[in-house]
Amino acid sequence: PWVACKHHLYLDINPETGSIKINFPDLEPWELQNTCALDVAERGGITLEEVGEIMNLTRERIRQVEVRGLLKLKMGSPSPDELGAELLAGKKIEIN
Repeated sequence: PWVACKHHLYLDINPETGSIKINFPDLEPWELQNTCALDVAERGGITLEEVGEIMNLTRERIRQVEVRGLLKLKMGSPSPDELGAELLAGKKIEIN
């Protein structure tokens, strides 16, 4: 029920622009099967397909975000919030 929480899966707020993306436009917040990213993470490993279903993204998009995230971690990344925003926004990653 706490849609304003940054870990709620119903919407994403871009920290740079403040723009809001509703991840599940056809559902009300209380209709989501999974509402908190922290609860999903606590359950342990899940497949790319499951992550895609939970976030309303394709398996391929989840794979792309995963690869970019792993590269960022290897290079030394910014804060987790900035990293997540960069990955989902599809910003270019520069590798030195």
